[in-house]
Amino acid sequence: MKKDFKDISKENVVMTMMDEKQKTLKGYEQEEQTRLDQTATEDLDNKQYESKSEETMAEMNFLSKNIEILEKEISAIKQVELDSVHKEVDFGSLVQTSLGNLMVCTAQEEFEVNGVKFVGVSMRSPVFIAMKGLKAGSSFDVNGATHKVLDLK
Repeated sequence: MKKDFKDISKENVVMTMMDEKQKTLKGYEQEEQTRLDQTATEDLDNKQYESKSEETMAEMNFLSKNIEILEKEISAIKQVELDSVHKEVDFGSLVQTSLGNLMVCTAQEEFEVNGVKFVGVSMRSPVFIAMKGLKAGSSFDVNGATHKVLDLK
């Protein structure tokens, strides 16, 4: 039997988002450690060239910034009240729209929960800004197209 929006709990969606973010974070942390280990080895061998060092530092800065962003996103996900039921679209809402199923918390690429697809949207996204405060049955415009809030939790 195929599941749909009504069959999915907010807890399952939040936990799946959390798992996705933590997997990505772990990958970045492992990559950062690998880069640190490589830099230490190069320094010991005295084979470090300035351009290589600059490239490694740029990669480390990139990884560090992404780790920081992911840690903030994980913190935001932890703030979602799992037992709250939303009558209006706001932070922590699980929203079924004519666009698809959305979790209002932090940006997240498409993911599945029990065969139902979701996308995480941040509070700064144009979609959220257009939907904020709307109730089921309300319409909203994004990028020149009209969409509808079908249901929310």
